[in-house]
Amino acid sequence: MVRAVFFDFDGTLADSSEGIFYTAVRTMNEMGFPGPWPESQLRKFVGPPLRECFRVTFDLEDSRCDEAVRRYARIYEEKGMYMCRLYPGILDAVKSLKSMGIKVGLATNKTQDVAASCLRILGVDDLFDVFYGSDAATGRFKRETIVLSARDLGLDTSECLMVGDTENDREGAEKAGARFLAVSWGFGYSPSSDFSGFDHIDSADELPHYVGKTNS
Repeated sequence: MVRAVFFDFDGTLADSSEGIFYTAVRTMNEMGFPGPWPESQLRKFVGPPLRECFRVTFDLEDSRCDEAVRRYARIYEEKGMYMCRLYPGILDAVKSLKSMGIKVGLATNKTQDVAASCLRILGVDDLFDVFYGSDAATGRFKRETIVLSARDLGLDTSECLMVGDTENDREGAEKAGARFLAVSWGFGYSPSSDFSGFDHIDSADELPHYVGKTNS
């Protein structure tokens, strides 16, 4: 039985690519790396914790990652976070889940404060029963955000469905003991991805039907 659905933010709930790519490129430019970087490379920046994003995407040496994270946070809060929009059908899907009595949460690798701001900017903060962002200082990432969200709702993680667009989401759900549902419209998976071993949907309007079928 699925009693709660937790969304990843970037690439699942919202298309935040414009703001993320803008912020990442500007950060690297400020640090003396002019690029250019193709979009295929920048797409690697979405999903993992922020420090890892800089290592994976730009092969940035570890000693400079703290500086990159600080610069990124400043630029993103100034401009990047406002450059996002909900994916088609997401708002109706969330409202449908709520009408079914399903709790709705956000489990993201954005920081807690940024996650709250992004939900508010999109005008959907009142629809979420719980949300957790990452905290590098305490080692809180995807698994922990799922576990804490379930705890706050008084649920076992096995009663929760994590919906995400990357392997980071799938691995976090697996480690937390939660169910996982992939979406093909984000930054990680695509309609041509190999989804053997787990379920996926290709449009947001499929989500309430998936949950309803699972619970029938």
